[in-house]
Amino acid sequence: MKCVLIGGTGLIGRPLAVALLKQGYEVTILTRDAKKRSELQSSLPKAEWLIGDLHQSEVLKLALNKADIVFHLASSVNPQTSNDNPILDIESNLIGSLNLLEQARLNRVKKIIFVSSGGAVYGIPQMLPIPETHPTQPLSSYGIVKLAIEKYLYLYHHIYGLDYCVLRVANAYGNLVPSNQNFGAVDTFVQQALKNEAIDIWGDGLTIRDYIHVDDIVNALLLTISYQGSEKIFNIGSGSGISLNELIVLIEMGLKHQFPVNYLKGRAVDVPANILDTSLAKLSLQWAPQISLPEGIRSLIQYWQVISGQELL
Repeated sequence: MKCVLIGGTGLIGRPLAVALLKQGYEVTILTRDAKKRSELQSSLPKAEWLIGDLHQSEVLKLALNKADIVFHLASSVNPQTSNDNPILDIESNLIGSLNLLEQARLNRVKKIIFVSSGGAVYGIPQMLPIPETHPTQPLSSYGIVKLAIEKYLYLYHHIYGLDYCVLRVANAYGNLVPSNQNFGAVDTFVQQALKNEAIDIWGDGLTIRDYIHVDDIVNALLLTISYQGSEKIFNIGSGSGISLNELIVLIEMGLKHQFPVNYLKGRAVDVPANILDTSLAKLSLQWAPQISLPEGIRSLIQYWQVISGQELL
């Protein structure tokens, strides 16, 4: 079975590609970043690599040829930057995704598995934890575009029979490759703390988020390949929340020392709390998170201490 990863060099894409290859799938990775391909190709020697993006129909045709499953993991913005230029967000992410759907239809792809955002599509919660049936009122163009892609997936399923599955993922962490990109609070805070750099927190630090390890996300994605049920949208998170201030304490406990924190003016894009109800994924996919946040933070700290040559504490 051939699996195509759109955005296969990112936080989720890299470990997903490894897991798919281990399970015997044929893997094609489409990425815009030739540098990342050069960096990662040796660790994924059995994968086919293509350079291009969602707007290049000829490249998509080549990638999707005889493809069974497509994992759509790509996004060129984050919630904050998307509001700075929503037109760019629509042009690069929504229109590109529509091109992907059209090429998938023409190439008779069996299923598209889309990584959406459980942190952005719901907006300010009316209840916690948040079920998939919760109203969707995104506060960012990023969330609006993610939701629009979900709706177009439904449209192509309804009209053309293209199967799909959407995972609304909480705040992912677990990045093990050095990068100057922002991969979220946990990874960013751990790396900055190890360098004794001041950590910037937008607001008073009371914002509550649901953090989920990338390995747990990958396990959920693998389960969607064979899933044939009627449900199409699943929350993927830990099912519990923690404030940014509490996250800082966890990291300090792991490092056994404190580090400087700067509190900045809050942002309109940030909802006060986000905790996902994952009971539907547990029921339908037989999925549940296995890695606790304290365990995941300890693993990250140990990894980066070894990489940086620091003495393990």
